[in-house]
Order: sequence, then structure tokens, then C-alpha cells
Amino acid sequence: MSNDVDRVASLSAQEKRALLAQLLQKKLSATQTVYPLSYGQQSMWFMYQLAPDSAAYNVVFSARVVSEVDVALLKRVCQKLVDRHACLRTTFALQADRLVQIIPGYREVAFDQVDVSACTEAELRAEIAQAAERPFDLENGPVFRVTLFTHDRADHVLLIAAHHIVLDGWSMGVLLTEFRLLYEAERSGKGAALPVLTAQYTDFVAWQAEMLAGAEGERHWRYWQQQLSGERSVLELPFDRPRPPRQTFNGATLNFTLGDVLSRPLKELARVQQTTLYTVLLSAFRVLLYRYTGQTDIWVGSPTAGRSRAEYAGLIGDFINMNVLRGNLAGNPTFAGFLAQMRQTVFEAIEHQDYPFLLLVEKLSVQRAADRTPLFQVAFDLQRLVRSNELASLFVAPDSDARIDVAGLVLAPYPITQQEGQFDLTLQLAELEGVLAGAFKFNRDLFEAATIDRLQARYQALLAEIIANPEQRIDDWPLFEEAQQHAPRADREEIEI
Repeated sequence: MSNDVDRVASLSAQEKRALLAQLLQKKLSATQTVYPLSYGQQSMWFMYQLAPDSAAYNVVFSARVVSEVDVALLKRVCQKLVDRHACLRTTFALQADRLVQIIPGYREVAFDQVDVSACTEAELRAEIAQAAERPFDLENGPVFRVTLFTHDRADHVLLIAAHHIVLDGWSMGVLLTEFRLLYEAERSGKGAALPVLTAQYTDFVAWQAEMLAGAEGERHWRYWQQQLSGERSVLELPFDRPRPPRQTFNGATLNFTLGDVLSRPLKELARVQQTTLYTVLLSAFRVLLYRYTGQTDIWVGSPTAGRSRAEYAGLIGDFINMNVLRGNLAGNPTFAGFLAQMRQTVFEAIEHQDYPFLLLVEKLSVQRAADRTPLFQVAFDLQRLVRSNELASLFVAPDSDARIDVAGLVLAPYPITQQEGQFDLTLQLAELEGVLAGAFKFNRDLFEAATIDRLQARYQALLAEIIANPEQRIDDWPLFEEAQQHAPRADREEIEI
């Protein structure tokens, strides 16, 4: 005992602080709390059980680092993020037939540095893509990992990855914003002025359960029960291959840009029609699906942020919820007329967005099919990339010259394509610097890449027709092939598979 005391006494002040931190970490690691899951997390767990080796629900961010890196500092920043947000150190398990999330008081961040100095650029990209698609073990963790691929002293790629069960798109924006603040503070030796978290994700889980058990939950349920009543038909898109007997997640992505020639007039059309850009783009997508299938009652899934309470805005977690948006194109309406219908539908869906999709499927007694998602097979999303415009520039095309200096850590865009394949088809759009960029994400067990290339060209042609004459009836627009001849020239990217 006296020897231990003497040994501690002989340590420097810095060594004593390090020892104290180690003891505290050991104590925290031994403590843990157990909580139930939100409905969104339950849905993610269900999908994980179906395909535990799938990367369909990996959420990733990547950036090139064109400067020297203080690796120890970078790791400390990532550890602070894990310490601050309980979700990033969570695991999941069945305990006595009850699904729970287990949150330890402390967990060391999963941080790796990989030497890729011998790799060509193609080999580097392949290795990073493989790391991004590496599945997560939700039962043992980690559910969040950071990898620094070092090619040269001032040439690296930073990859941040997490499972969707603990982090959604909004959360990635929160994480990147805090990463910057923490890195700058660590570099300067000053404390980071991060806002105090007044809640954690587990508070959201408790609030959701209480809300659903009360009058507010009943009000939401009555709306969706009425909205989704009647016959439910499967959207019969013209697939290139027969649908497999079980749902697969074999995804691919086609990226495209609408350009200023479409982006600006679409925003003006939304203003004139007294609606949002989201509703205009969604309505046009529905018309496109109608022209492909001839089906008038089309159900489309669309994600909402799920953060209707202000205290959840700065949290990391899986808040996202899928709303089912129903639109009827019967009677050959004008686009403006259909847009008015969709404006009301979107407004009401936002009002009732807190009702969980998983619970909706259960209460509607939807007969689940092994080969498709329930209620909808096609999704639409207009994304807000991240809340900082500077950080958002890192999401643009790889030939961009954008550079973000984070206290000497210079970041440049290094986008990698995620091959989710969560649904048959998803149209994802985002606005950056006033211009709309898009991606069609598709299941390549159903579609050929060339089919999706034609689809995006026809969507752009349809948007051009809508801008020219929104009062035109939807059946009276030119056939696809004729319309494509008048479509604006788009700077399309290569198909990425």
C-alpha cells in the first residue's frame, strides 16, 4: 500500500491527471443503464435481424484531409463526442424477452488509423468504400467508428460511420458542427463553448411512449387510420428483373444535377403556387410514377426529422420517422390542381408526423410480405444536408475546390456513394448554393442502371414541362421520348454501382 502511495507521489502533475482519468474511465465503464427502444430503433432492430451483414443502414461521412493531422488530438475530439452523446456508446440486446438498449457510463471511441501509403487512388477508394460498408454488431458494438486513412503526411481521408439505429441525417449535422467546435477548442487549449444538453435520446424515448399512451397519440392514430383506409395496392413499376422472394438490399445510386436552369424556376413555381419546393418536387415525382404505372392512387414514403420538440434539436439519435403520403391522380387533373391536393396532404402529414411508422403498420394490421416493405415501396426526400453551409460544401461533387480550415485541419470533399437499397426506388434531392442535386437510389436486383438513367432524364423532362405549363392536364403532356428532346441539358454524373 505504502509503495503505491509513494509511486503516485512521484508522478508529475500531468501523469497524476492521466491516472485519475484512467481510474474514472474504469469506474464509468463498470456502470451502465438499461432503457427501452424508441419505435424507430425497434424498426432498425427488425431490419438488422433480417440482414445483420447488410450495410443498408450505415450512415457515413467522408472528407479528404489535405493537411498534417495531430492524430492524438483528433482521437480526443472523437472521444469527447462519444462521452457527450450516450447514443454513440450504446449496444442492444434481448433481456428476458425484452428488447433494450444498454448505455455504459464510458466507452472508448473506436478509432483507427490505417496506412494506405502504398495504395493507388483507385485502391484507396475501394478500401474506404469497403470500410464504409462494413456492418455493425449492434449487440456488442461499437455502433460508431472513426477511421483515418493516411496516404501521405498531408494527405488523408477521414471516415465517420455509425448505424442508423443511433444516428440519422440530422444527427450527422449535429456531430459535424460539434466536431468543428471541439477540434478548434482542443487546438487552442481552451474549453469548447458547446450548449449544455438538457436531454438525452432516452428522454425522447420516454416522451414518445407517454405521448402515444395519451390523447395526443390517439389523435394522431385517428388521422392516419382515416388517411390510409381503403384498398392498399402495391406500386407496379416496370422492373427489369422479377422481384426476389425475399427483400434484398443490393443497392446502387445514380447521381444527377438539375442545374440553375431548372432549380430557379422550380422555386419560383413553388412561390407562385403558394407551396414549398418539397411539395412541387414530390408531386412531379408522383406524376412520373403514374406515367410509368398507370396507377392513380400512389403511396410514397417520406422521412421527417422527428424533432418536434426544441430540446431534441441538438441531440444525436435515430429520430427520423417515415410518413406515408397518399396522392390520387384520378380524373386527369392539371398539375396545379394535383399540387393543391398534395399541399394539403403534406401539411396534414407534418401535423401528425410524430406517430411512429412501425406502430402504424401494427395497428393497421398490415400483412407483411417478405419481398417488400409494408405500405410503400418508393420513397422521396428533400434533404437539409447539415446546418452549417460551410460544412455542407463537403458534400458536393469530388471535383469541387471547396476547402474548410478547422484550426489547421483542412478538409476537402471526398464523397462516397452509399448503396443502401432500402426500398425499390428512392428519389433523394438536396439544395446547395441555390442548385438542386439529386440521386436515384435503387435496388439493382430489380432495375438495370440504364433504366434508372432513363428515369432521371424523364423526371427532368417532366419538370421542364411543368415549369412551362403547370395548368396542363397530366395525361396531355408529351410522351416521354418526345419530352426528353426538350429537356434541359444536365450535368449528369456517372452511374455508381
